[in-house]
Amino acid sequence: RFALVYGGGDHGGGPTPKLLRALDRQLRRLREIGVETHTTRPPEEFFTGFQAQELPLVRGHLHITAYGGEDDLGLLTQRRIKRLNRECEHLLISAEVAGALVHRLLPGEGMGSLGEIWKRLVFCQFHDIIWGTTSYQPYTEAMARLEGVKEEAERTLEEAARRLIEAADTQGQGSPVFVFNPLPWPREGIVTVRVPRSTVPQGEALEAVDAACRAAPVQLLPEGDDEALLLFPVETPPCGYQTVWLRPRRMTEIQEIGVWETKDAFVIENGLLRVEVDRRTGRLRALEREGERFLSPGTPGFWLRAYRDEGTAWSSRLRGVLWEEREARSVRVVESGPVRARVVVEAECPAGVLVKELCIYARLPWVELLVRGDWQWPRAQLVACFPRRSGRLITECPFGFTEWPQRARRRGFPQLRWAAFERDRSGLAFLNEGLHVVRLSNRELVLPLLRTPPFVEQGRWVIHPQPPDVPEFNDLGPFEVRFALLPYRGSWREAGIPRRAMDFNTSLKAWPVDPHPGALPSAFSFMSLEPSSVMFSALKPAEDGEGLILRIYEVHGEPAHAVLRFGFPVARVVETTLL
Repeated sequence: RFALVYGGGDHGGGPTPKLLRALDRQLRRLREIGVETHTTRPPEEFFTGFQAQELPLVRGHLHITAYGGEDDLGLLTQRRIKRLNRECEHLLISAEVAGALVHRLLPGEGMGSLGEIWKRLVFCQFHDIIWGTTSYQPYTEAMARLEGVKEEAERTLEEAARRLIEAADTQGQGSPVFVFNPLPWPREGIVTVRVPRSTVPQGEALEAVDAACRAAPVQLLPEGDDEALLLFPVETPPCGYQTVWLRPRRMTEIQEIGVWETKDAFVIENGLLRVEVDRRTGRLRALEREGERFLSPGTPGFWLRAYRDEGTAWSSRLRGVLWEEREARSVRVVESGPVRARVVVEAECPAGVLVKELCIYARLPWVELLVRGDWQWPRAQLVACFPRRSGRLITECPFGFTEWPQRARRRGFPQLRWAAFERDRSGLAFLNEGLHVVRLSNRELVLPLLRTPPFVEQGRWVIHPQPPDVPEFNDLGPFEVRFALLPYRGSWREAGIPRRAMDFNTSLKAWPVDPHPGALPSAFSFMSLEPSSVMFSALKPAEDGEGLILRIYEVHGEPAHAVLRFGFPVARVVETTLL
């Protein structure tokens, strides 16, 4: 049993006479070979006759493009929109969780619905926008809409947090900071918080102490004459909050990050990772975890390359290398702990100066990589390259994963928040923030960072002629790309890579507050979710105001017994559906 779907497709409208004639020809051919055919209007009639056991289980990645090209359509195009869309999704999830806490812990303190903000976000996920084939006018409109969604999500999140802060007990020794974790598993992460410079003791080192008397060092970064930016690690309970107090350091001096120089490299360690950065080229010479090396010996990683890309907005066509990073203009250590160490590399290319940053944070198992600059190279594609070992590639797809055949014919592989390349009992995961492709060659693993094809109006598919002042090429101008390398032992399942990628995309939020008593404790866990193979995609007040909606899914492709633990009495739990 199968269905033939017909109509005007994504360009709107019903079936044309041409389509109906083609459908008639297909039906006649089927009848000629003995296939019974009939037409039906509602799709429900087609599916009603199926039994559940008749439906096939589809494994692997559904092919998402019907076009040619060396990568999937617009997965590489409109980098700014893709990253902003990702930020909005995770901000809205965080705002919903904060609203759920307010709804349950503070009766009568309704937060309203985020439904309208979600609709504005989804409006910008139309395939010609998020996918990459947008004309200039809807591109600029979508960017403005997404910026508005981001502002509203941040404002809603802060409003919910302020209500929790007012009800929480923040009394203690020192200046309190309220830290919110929207994810339903415990996290150790890095908090950044801006405070008035007048509140920071001159000449004194600080520490951050939580309600369990665990102390962590604080790193002070100059922000301006009136503000200071503080960084510190903190342990947060699952789906809840933690209050920490900033005070002059009493803990024994502990250098959580070590930085030193050799003749050829800068070396950084944080107790979990050891990283070497070549002083001449700015490339990663070594990446080690627990004594195991995760970059091929003698083959430094993380260098930039630019290709000539003669493709359209929705299909890349690489035509040779325009430029490749070799010697850096400068390589220097700009921060050296105790919470963060940063190496900044400047590379000159014909399009201008590109800056790479390699950051290691205290207590985090990954090295964060940033690339930024002002890209003025049309019809080009910028990529980051890493040496490739033999092994298998696994990438995240919606609500699951795809393990790609080692001899897959394609070069570009779609990914969501993570990709993992592993062999034997170790691997290297790439955690990303809006990069949707990973590419393999015989000797390299490549992350495409941005590409600058012509807008639709400038290509061969000119739908609406534009005024002469409309820009010709997409994504020229200032840019910043952020991703991370996470080496691990065992398999990606054992290393909990899906959760680590969620951590990378969903930062801890923190606000400085005034000390005051409150009915809520200084630290609280609303809900926890186990095991690590079970992820969540929503925790929100129900639309009718009765109870909460929790949406979870299993990500390892294996049966799992999920355990939910609540920090408050629960009368009943009811299974429901998206309808």
